[in-house]
Amino acid sequence: MSSLPHTNGEAAREWIEMTFWRYDIGIEVLKKKGDTKEAVRNFSSATESALKAVYIKHETIYPRTHEIGELIQGCPDPTVQEVTAGYSEEFVKYFSKNYLAPYVQVKPIALEKVEECRKFAERIIEWAEDIVTK
Repeated sequence: MSSLPHTNGEAAREWIEMTFWRYDIGIEVLKKKGDTKEAVRNFSSATESALKAVYIKHETIYPRTHEIGELIQGCPDPTVQEVTAGYSEEFVKYFSKNYLAPYVQVKPIALEKVEECRKFAERIIEWAEDIVTK
């Protein structure tokens, strides 16, 4: 039996709402300001929230980390491996780094890389929403 509240389904849905909000901010920042670093930072934050929503839905306490790779590795839903298939560990580290330390990037992120990050975030968000709303 979990020590999480009985409202974990509701809490997971709230996390998914936060996920969409962060993702949308990333899109807006990219469109209005052209700030690729801030856009990727928001995509990464949205991905983190989506993964944590899945932990909550599964009544599993998530690790206190922003590291996407760690959240994927410990994810209580095994289908996460299918969703992240095709993305290298190197890419996931790069994606996380942009959230953890966006100031490391001196130059703007190339638009092709931003699009790859956006698609990765979108893929995980859609998967998480499906799990949370089942």
